[in-house]
Amino acid sequence: IFNLFQNGTTVFFGVMQNYEFLEEGFEIEDGVEIPAGAHRFNSFMLFVESDQSRALSFRTEINAGSFYNGTLFSLQPQARVKLSRHFNAELVLSRNSFNIPVPGGQFVTSIAGGRLIYSFSPNLYAKAYVQWNDSEKRFRTNFLVRWIYKPGANVYVIYNETRELGPAGFLQDRAVMVKASFLFNF
Repeated sequence: IFNLFQNGTTVFFGVMQNYEFLEEGFEIEDGVEIPAGAHRFNSFMLFVESDQSRALSFRTEINAGSFYNGTLFSLQPQARVKLSRHFNAELVLSRNSFNIPVPGGQFVTSIAGGRLIYSFSPNLYAKAYVQWNDSEKRFRTNFLVRWIYKPGANVYVIYNETRELGPAGFLQDRAVMVKASFLFNF
């Protein structure tokens, strides 16, 4: 069921049915093993989004239903603030509550993030993103600059960093990348 209101708010409600066959099990969380075999998922989804053209907008997604012979309840709220014509800020939260019939299968994970986006012009913008993941005990940062120097041609400069949380807080990964893409017509 999908509805777009006159004020720009969007509401979607859906029912999803999925099937997955695992040839071998996998670890979904430290010490929590999903067994091999057939798995059927029936879940409900509710998505609500306010008018994204306003100075303050939100988006929320709720998923609830079966998950690997157990259940999953997921809540993902987001908020966006247009600080100026060129500058946006976003906050994102993802909280998942699992109840799977395996040892250790009852747990909750949370991911929180924030994004700043600044558009210097329609062809040049920068994004900074930070994310905290309580399940992995990691803090990630990402910084990207994108320049569209002509239609179909982009240059990206990207910086990524991952740190493990805790007393040591040590650096796990750091990367600086430059990427160029071109569109060729034959």
